Amino acid sequence: MEKHEAFSIYIHELAVNQQLAITTIESYKNQLKKYFNFLDELNINDLTHIDHNLIVDYIDEISDGSASSSVVHALSIIRGFHTFISIHYPKVKNPTIKIKVKKTQQSLPTLISEKDLKLIFNSFNESPNDLYHNAIFEFLYSCGLRVSELCNLTFNDLSIENKIIKVKGKGSKERIVPISDIALEKLSAYRNYRSTWNKHQENFIFINSLGNKLTRQYVWSKLKEIQLVNNITSDYSPHSFRHTYATALLDGGADLRYVQELLGHSDIATTQIYVHLQNKRIKSDYDKYFPRGNMD
Repeated sequence: MEKHEAFSIYIHELAVNQQLAITTIESYKNQLKKYFNFLDELNINDLTHIDHNLIVDYIDEISDGSASSSVVHALSIIRGFHTFISIHYPKVKNPTIKIKVKKTQQSLPTLISEKDLKLIFNSFNESPNDLYHNAIFEFLYSCGLRVSELCNLTFNDLSIENKIIKVKGKGSKERIVPISDIALEKLSAYRNYRSTWNKHQENFIFINSLGNKLTRQYVWSKLKEIQLVNNITSDYSPHSFRHTYATALLDGGADLRYVQELLGHSDIATTQIYVHLQNKRIKSDYDKYFPRGNMD
């Protein structure tokens, strides 16, 4: 079943059978349209192609910079939509089962382990396409970017001399992010081939060999491919690089306000989730390495 067909059926149910208020229906419509925009960017049209992991990725992304109550509200609407469709059209499974977000506590983000980071970056060779992929994932990690921000980077945003990049984030808010030397090296290696690929004279930094702009779907599917080839069993999303970046900064002694600025969070409470994650890992390491840490 196509998602827009399902959308029409569900909205009809809310308006005619459940007779919800117009304002409530508009709220449902707005949330579902945001969700569908995410699916559009992954080129997903059929509801049977949506699984549990994809819902987790979406919740993970909207949790970045949003109040937990807003995330709970969004998930509630998405869950209601998928539940209704799965009941009335049994061939379409409900991908939201067992997904929970507490109102008072954000779920801790998934970090990429040091071992898996090495596997990912060591999987690239010196071929033009792999130099392209290497630069993509290095920018995700070294600059802590959202995938949409990465895809929209242009050379006008880049200052190689100052080693900074201007990032347009949520709500068109701009921030300045430093670029690591290794990210610039990988960008330089990829640019040796980019000029021959740029058939459409694009100013976007990341274009493929056909000259087309990088898409969220491509980054998402490429990461899954890399994980499969390298037998990486942990379930990472492109957003996991951003989580890992933030935690690495805090581990290195960066001030929480500085990390907030680099991530583009309007509310420092959103950034504090990484402190909780840091504390959880410290406790885990204590139990693991200190003889009296865990008496079980």
